[in-house]
Amino acid sequence: MDPLLVSPTLDIPAPSSSSVRKRNPVSKIKLLREPSGRVRYLTDEEEGRLMAALPTEADRQRVTILLQTGFRKSEFFGLRWKDVDLRAGVLTILRSKNGEARHVPMTSDVRGILSRLPRTLGSSFFLFPNTVGTRDFRWARKTFLAAVRAAKIDDFRFHDLRHTFASRLAMEGVDLLAIKDLGGWKSLAMVQRYAHLSPAHHREAIERLATRARVVEAAPVAGAE
Repeated sequence: MDPLLVSPTLDIPAPSSSSVRKRNPVSKIKLLREPSGRVRYLTDEEEGRLMAALPTEADRQRVTILLQTGFRKSEFFGLRWKDVDLRAGVLTILRSKNGEARHVPMTSDVRGILSRLPRTLGSSFFLFPNTVGTRDFRWARKTFLAAVRAAKIDDFRFHDLRHTFASRLAMEGVDLLAIKDLGGWKSLAMVQRYAHLSPAHHREAIERLATRARVVEAAPVAGAE
């Protein structure tokens, strides 16, 4: 008998509602979730303790630059003198994590620190090298984390300096697009995690509705005497 031929008298049960639900292709579609992520930032009091725990002024200067630039670890230790324009007050990351160049304005603190650093003869030399002239990643693993422990700051990692940079900008009312550009994030969705840190800014924005309503009420009605 040909297995492909089925007798018309063969009793084939109708699929149950439960089996239909199981085969529903829509159920396999994953819903997109809002971006989430760990946001741990230094309070002002914790920053003071961290600075006090760092062994040298040079260490404190490194942390200041990280807090005021938002650089990733690789970006910070990859900085070379050719990336520094003290006259224009700009630091350039030639290739950031998102694959694009980024130009970061220096704060007055950062500019002052870099202007006082001993300048090497070659522009390709690192700004913050180790004793053999290469990237000083060991400082992040050893010196920085030792200071965090000595300052008794819980649940704080090196990358959280970057979170602190973005969080403080948000708390100062800087818009998310500017934060994205300054920190080199690829999309607004990636900085959405900082939006809740600017409640005062949001209150000011929404209060404009009330201000608008008062203006409308005070405006003379056309045709009224």
